[in-house]
Amino acid sequence: MKRIVYISLLLMVAFYELKAQQDVHFSQFYSSPLTINPAQAGLFNGGVRAMVNYRSQWAAVNNPFTTISGSVDGGLFREKISNGFFGVGGNVIKDDAGDAQFSTLNGNLSLSYHFDLSGGEEMSYFSVGFQGGYLQRSISLGSLYWDQQWDGSAFNTSLPHNEAYQDLSYSRWIFASGVNWYINSYDNSKQFYIGLSAYNLNAPNVGFKSTSENYLRRYQLHSGAEILFPNSTVSVVPNAIYMMQGPNRYLNLGTDVKFLLSERTAITNYHNESSLHFGVYHRFKDALYATFMINWVGLSLGASYDFNISGLKAVTNSNGGMEIFLRYRSGFGGGKRPHKVRFI
Repeated sequence: MKRIVYISLLLMVAFYELKAQQDVHFSQFYSSPLTINPAQAGLFNGGVRAMVNYRSQWAAVNNPFTTISGSVDGGLFREKISNGFFGVGGNVIKDDAGDAQFSTLNGNLSLSYHFDLSGGEEMSYFSVGFQGGYLQRSISLGSLYWDQQWDGSAFNTSLPHNEAYQDLSYSRWIFASGVNWYINSYDNSKQFYIGLSAYNLNAPNVGFKSTSENYLRRYQLHSGAEILFPNSTVSVVPNAIYMMQGPNRYLNLGTDVKFLLSERTAITNYHNESSLHFGVYHRFKDALYATFMINWVGLSLGASYDFNISGLKAVTNSNGGMEIFLRYRSGFGGGKRPHKVRFI
């Protein structure tokens, strides 16, 4: 009986990945900007930003689902254009899912422009971004069990599964776009951003069988803020994202509490910030998770752990996924604009 339940879960996961088409996502979504909105390319404090994100989940079920992403981006002509600047970036995502060895490799290039709307006592940018990428996917059928292979008492893998697949791998072009609005008080006490993005805009055929199966478009609304308590070095950093992709709905929200350990020097005006973050988040109908991040000047290290609360917890014992990211920003605090974009 346990084996049947286990096989059913594997088939459910295969259906979830191949038919429901929910794209890969990170619990620390706010620390993977190019996977949620190309308009955020180059919008940060520093010269060049490089980061790596890694996620492993559902190891308690069987082969863990693993996702790794690497990205590099930066701003162009910050000091040469009076009303804004360009952003450019690239990212690569590698995802491997379950016994079917469902593998996705996706490389993207992003271009953005950030309109400087600053005035009065606030700094503000409205950003528009576009992304083009190349998607490669493959699947292996050798490790799967099929209902035609059930001989009445066990699965007999020597029996034919009678499943007709046209291709076990394919490549496709995919495109995305987005907008983002960022605003910050010049005393750094309050910051806020909100963005809207759409991925898989051209909806290419991603079916492994001969029948066409268009890639479902993914729409995302995301936002974040940083609010400093008066006369304090403590701030709250709430973040939220809502995603729609075909029949799937994804709502994730929570907040960090940030403890500022040191600020910029008075002589160089470089923002040599050191800080600690502790957070709690909820991915609705899926997981609760805790986050931790340490920042030292331009180097940041973050980690989170999911506790599964969905129907799969009967098999996972509520274990979910471990996730880490490492980020480096060169020239952190250098340059005139945007010298107070701190939390993006």
